[in-house]
Amino acid sequence: KVERLGGVLAERIAAGGYPPALARSTPRRRAAWYRDYIETLVQRDVRDLARIASLDVLPRLLALAASQTARLINISDLASPFQLSRPTIRDYVTLLERVFVLEELPPWHSNRLSRLVKTPKLHIGDTGLACALLNLDAAALMQDRSTLGQLLETFVFQELRRQASWHQDEIRFHHYRDRDGTEVDLVMERGA
Repeated sequence: KVERLGGVLAERIAAGGYPPALARSTPRRRAAWYRDYIETLVQRDVRDLARIASLDVLPRLLALAASQTARLINISDLASPFQLSRPTIRDYVTLLERVFVLEELPPWHSNRLSRLVKTPKLHIGDTGLACALLNLDAAALMQDRSTLGQLLETFVFQELRRQASWHQDEIRFHHYRDRDGTEVDLVMERGA
C-alpha cells in the first residue's frame, strides 16, 4: 500500500499545480506545456522586466535551480556553470522570483540563538515545472529518492502556501536549521 501511495504522490508531484498543465491528457503533454511556458515567460515577461543580454541563460539557470529546490541557496553554485558573475546570477534569481518561478524561504531565527544557519532555502514555484525542466516523470522520481524528497518538500510548501492564502491572519513561512544538524523544513508563524 505504501508503494502505491508513493507512486500516486510521485505522479501528483510530477504533474505540478498549473491548471492549464493539469488539463493536458498525458504527462508528456504536460511537460511540453511547462517547457512552452518557460519559453514564453523568458521571451515575453522577463524581457519586459529587465534588459538581459543573453536570455538563453535563464532556462538553464532555472533548470539548475530546479535541481537545487528545497536546499540552502548558494549563488556560487548557481553561477559556476555560467560565465557570469555572482552578482549577475543573484540579479537573475531575484528576477525569477519576481515572475513567481522561484521563491526564497527565509530562515527562522532570533538574535539570541547564534548557532542557527541564517541562509534562505530556494524553492521552485511549481513541482511540475521542476520535473519538466529536469526531464523527470513519476517513474523517474520513484527511482531517485533524493530528488523525490526535495520535490516533496517543495510540493508541501506550495500546498501550504495556497491554503494559507485563504486564512484570515497572515501566515509567514520559514525554515529552521542549526549548526548541529537539527533541521525543520517548514516553520509557520501566524499573526503579528
